[in-house]
Amino acid sequence: MSVITNTSDPQTQFPMWSDCLRSCNECSVACTTCADACLAQANSDLQIRTRLLLDCADICRTTANILARRSGTDWHIVRLQLETTAQATRSCAQPWERHRENSLCADFVEACRNTEALANQLFAAVAPSPLTERTVEIH
Repeated sequence: MSVITNTSDPQTQFPMWSDCLRSCNECSVACTTCADACLAQANSDLQIRTRLLLDCADICRTTANILARRSGTDWHIVRLQLETTAQATRSCAQPWERHRENSLCADFVEACRNTEALANQLFAAVAPSPLTERTVEIH
């Protein structure tokens, strides 16, 4: 089995790396905070949107953890996780757009939109390149 890994520090190589990591953490906290407030109001529509919030929070937290690892980065995993993050934040923010008058909703929708943009930018920046990757055999 082989894994494509990074041969240099991704935070140095990709300036938006740290921004995306920070944004993922902020989005995770904002989604979790909003989900907690929604659970107090429990109706069926809110339950569905709350599950999206919790899924988005978990995905963003995982992405931040992956981005925080500075050595041995598997680019395939990074790209898949960034793509998943962009989709999750887009899907999470969309049904809440009409509730922006609530400051809590406005905060997390903004966090989701910011994270979506940064995840897409970093995804494009870490496109496969033979100059930044090497194959390592795993036994």
